Amino acid sequence: MRRLTFAVWAASALAFATPLSASHADTPAAPAAAPTPDQQQNWQQIREQRRQERATIFDARLTGFKASLALTPDQEKNWAAFEAALRNAAASRPDWRRQDGPRGDGAREDGDARPSPVDVMRRLSQRLGDRSTQLTALADATAPLYTSLDDKQKLVFDATLRELWRERRAAGERHRHWQ
Repeated sequence: MRRLTFAVWAASALAFATPLSASHADTPAAPAAAPTPDQQQNWQQIREQRRQERATIFDARLTGFKASLALTPDQEKNWAAFEAALRNAAASRPDWRRQDGPRGDGAREDGDARPSPVDVMRRLSQRLGDRSTQLTALADATAPLYTSLDDKQKLVFDATLRELWRERRAAGERHRHWQ
């Protein structure tokens, strides 16, 4: 009885699915509607608002980072260079996304085709080179501060910087997810 019921169910599913799929194959896909200028302006405002929110959160975390270290006056002298290098490294990442176009694939807004794999590799190479330069500058600015810290401050520094990087990476992944 079960086999018969299953066979009837499967046959009816196939009988109904075939005409439906054929009817949908004949209809052309509807073209995607281009966003209106009002929508584009609204999206731009939302992006700017989110950028400002992220900058405010980053400032608060950096202030907390500095406070958690309880720096001595001698160590304070090295903080400014570290902070400037960290801000520079954090601020440069969104610039890469803007260079890649609105979809992140390098395609231009005028609807031109996607870039070739060679163009993608060259752009990636350029970005990695830029990132390498920024990380070297950050390491150079961090070295004097880090060497002046005691063991307890180094533990706090390591954990806090790791968490700061993790948050930036997670924010970047969320951004790519919604693009």
